[in-house]
Amino acid sequence: WTPFVQGGDAQGIGVATLGVGLSLDATAGNSLLVMLFSSQTLIAHDSVSDSLGNTYTNILTAADTGAIPSLRVSFWIATNIVGGPNTITGFWSGATGSARQGIAFHEYTGLAASPVDQFSSNSQQTAIPTSGNITTLQAEELLVGAVLYSSGVVTALPGTGYTERQNTGAVRPDFETEDQVVSIIGT
Repeated sequence: WTPFVQGGDAQGIGVATLGVGLSLDATAGNSLLVMLFSSQTLIAHDSVSDSLGNTYTNILTAADTGAIPSLRVSFWIATNIVGGPNTITGFWSGATGSARQGIAFHEYTGLAASPVDQFSSNSQQTAIPTSGNITTLQAEELLVGAVLYSSGVVTALPGTGYTERQNTGAVRPDFETEDQVVSIIGT
């Protein structure tokens, strides 16, 4: 089972909205996972929408106020989506001229109607980040990770067993997304 269909990302500085177009038409019935990031925790991640009218639900927002600059990332999901040409847009408030924002998405096929059953997050400043462990609840689980670095000291790389989907690389903050499918129940 390979649920990943496509992904994309865009970055901006001091913007209130930022959109990213899908390179392929979205497939009806699939799911879209969207990650917003910003280089200041005072910036609110207000919402996500798309040109097809799909509804997005915020499933996690995490902040690292110890980083310089401070960082915020949020995850949004739309399930059983409408298909067709699509542009996904993230909305922020409180943005300043020096703040960097970004949006990344993954389109997945074959996910459950309520695909998010648990999540873990962590704020740390290390070359080898971890969000902590979760215990998978079924034999086919999709794990998705996102790493946001504030400085050029380290570069985000995928974790063991993960496939990298996006990496903004030299653009700071560095934002990397990854996923993997696990086939056994456990930690």
